[in-house]
Amino acid sequence: MNKPYIIYNLQDAHEEIEIILSKIRDPHYTNEQFYRSFQHLIHHVNIAWNARDVSEQITNNP
Repeated sequence: MNKPYIIYNLQDAHEEIEIILSKIRDPHYTNEQFYRSFQHLIHHVNIAWNARDVSEQITNNP
């Protein structure tokens, strides 16, 4: 398990959730903006999930 890489990506996912929560209350926040933000969130969650089977020696450090 590559804990540093998982932590890095979960922190980015957490930040994206905070951004989404702050912006979604804005009536001008569009579906397109939500879509892009959610893609970014899922990207980091997916990387964190897949890093569970990766050695710490294999990945580039962020």
